[in-house]
Formats: sequence, structure tokens, C-alpha cells
Amino acid sequence: MRHHKDWEISESTKPLQDFMYTAHIIVGHTLNNLRLASQNMLKLLESRLDYPISALHRCPY
Repeated sequence: MRHHKDWEISESTKPLQDFMYTAHIIVGHTLNNLRLASQNMLKLLESRLDYPISALHRCPY
């Protein structure tokens, strides 16, 4: 397991370090999956509509 270089690992805090590292990996993967899923949903909606939804975000108003 690769630890962040700034983390000082001592025997007393190692279980906590491992937990935090694992939690940060899980949260990162979850957020990434949500981002990919929302992009896929936009593409699916755009393919069913004539108007691209992403164009709404570039609306000047």
C-alpha cells in the first residue's frame, strides 16, 4: 500500500492512517463514478433530444 509522502507513520496511528487512506480511495472512486455516470446520462439525454444540453451551460444570459 502506497502512503502519502507527508504522512508520518507510527505504530499507534497506523490503523487510523490505513483507514483514512482507504476511505479517501473509496470516496475518490465513488465521486469519479458519479461524474462518469452523470456525463453518460447527459449524452443519453442529448441523443434523444434535438438540442444539446451542454449548450445550455454556455448560454450567455
